Amino acid sequence: MRIEALAWCAMVFLVVVPVPAAEPVNLSRYGAAVAVTGDFPLEGTVLEGLCRDADGCEVVMSMTFFPVDNDQSQAVKTRLFLSANSGRWFTTDGFGGLDGGGGVEFVLRVFGSFPPSELAVCDLGDGPSGGADDVAGFTLSASQTISSPNHVCTLVVID
Repeated sequence: MRIEALAWCAMVFLVVVPVPAAEPVNLSRYGAAVAVTGDFPLEGTVLEGLCRDADGCEVVMSMTFFPVDNDQSQAVKTRLFLSANSGRWFTTDGFGGLDGGGGVEFVLRVFGSFPPSELAVCDLGDGPSGGADDVAGFTLSASQTISSPNHVCTLVVID
């Protein structure tokens, strides 16, 4: 009888003690790739859904050259946090800005250079590169001094 009473007390204890609810986990991702020069606006609601929470989102950007040259291809990553109350954002790399605040601030940037003086750039910013940041939203930009496109900028956002 004593064993039954202890088992009953343990069951009551487990049922009565409140257990904090776990935060729901969302294993979502968003990707974009650019193979030509220009500015390509990203879907704002997708980034808000992935990055506007307590843990932000991981942002990975890579530049791949064709034909594939592993000596030149590279990648960078950071964690991006979007404010719940304003257009402010910041990264774990110490960058930050105000989306829609007038000037374009960059979240990530990848450079590639090759002889004699060719340059390729991939940017993720809170507006179009070389333009005004007068509306909300982030932009993936690709540019180069090369006459024919030979690199791809790839962006992956992971919650």
